[in-house]
Amino acid sequence: MIETYRIDRVIDLIASGVKVKDVFKKCGYRQARTFRGAFKRRLKISPMEFKRELNNCVREEKLNYGGNYEELYLAFSFVLLFFCFKFIH
Repeated sequence: MIETYRIDRVIDLIASGVKVKDVFKKCGYRQARTFRGAFKRRLKISPMEFKRELNNCVREEKLNYGGNYEELYLAFSFVLLFFCFKFIH
């Protein structure tokens, strides 16, 4: 389904640091309102809430892993997968 692909792309862009306000056009949405509705329908939270939660998880993981960025990246990948699975299913 095209919406699933778009939302997956949105998640990738937000996780890579793209601002939420810039994401919707990059993923094929013409209006921010349509984008927010699709995102909330799929993940049950708004894009801003998702970014906030993701940032909180990343901040916690940075504290746990110190300067080891390879382990941090791996942990971040698991956090992102868990977070997405939690809200999509």
